[in-house]
Amino acid sequence: MISRQELLAYCDSLLKPEEFDDYCHNGLQVEGTESIQKIASAVSCTQESIEKAIKLGAQCLFCHHGLFWYKSPQTITGPMRKKLKQALRADLNIIGYHLPLDYSEQFGNNFMAAKRLGLKNLEHFGMSNIGVRGTLDSIDIDAFQKQCESLFGQKGHLALFGKKTLQSCAIISGGAHRDFIHAIHLGVDAFITGSFDEPMWHMAKEYNCHFLAFGHDKTEQIGIQTLTQHLADKFKLETTFIDLGCPF
Repeated sequence: MISRQELLAYCDSLLKPEEFDDYCHNGLQVEGTESIQKIASAVSCTQESIEKAIKLGAQCLFCHHGLFWYKSPQTITGPMRKKLKQALRADLNIIGYHLPLDYSEQFGNNFMAAKRLGLKNLEHFGMSNIGVRGTLDSIDIDAFQKQCESLFGQKGHLALFGKKTLQSCAIISGGAHRDFIHAIHLGVDAFITGSFDEPMWHMAKEYNCHFLAFGHDKTEQIGIQTLTQHLADKFKLETTFIDLGCPF
């Protein structure tokens, strides 16, 4: 068991949210019970993830996409009212870390995916510097595609117009398809993200660079799972990941 403040202080020391100009507050978003023994985690704080966390008997719901965003309507009505009411009634803590969890070299979505896919010589890149690029031992694009499908758990939206054999790749999880052009200018052989749009198809063709999109949700599961498992191991807590089944 751990106190809420001790848990937050430790997470802040790992993820350093004060160093990021983010779209949301990172850290505690809804205050619940002081003592925490069981953590539920999910990519997004939704009605479903709150209900499942409560049903699991968790004292804390840890999310990558928290409940509050700076540009969202600042009203407690409709679904927001329902979510807050349930969380407060259950004394459930809601904690969220967004860009810090994308960036982290130890727990982040991008570095963890890169390591699992065998990338080496890793460096940060991208408009917010949260992505990662690196080199690969020569691998056929078909084999690499299958590795990605295994890692992210679903087939991707693919524009495979690059080299048959890959030696480099860049990754930015989530909704980063617009960063494709930055990856192209770095000269990498492939770019992996979560989201996609029509121009990416034509850019992949014209620049002869592979584009692979495996879903905003699926590409951002790895960070929150890695972080909460670390917390569970370090502080002897229980943890359960809630897969919301989102294919987008």
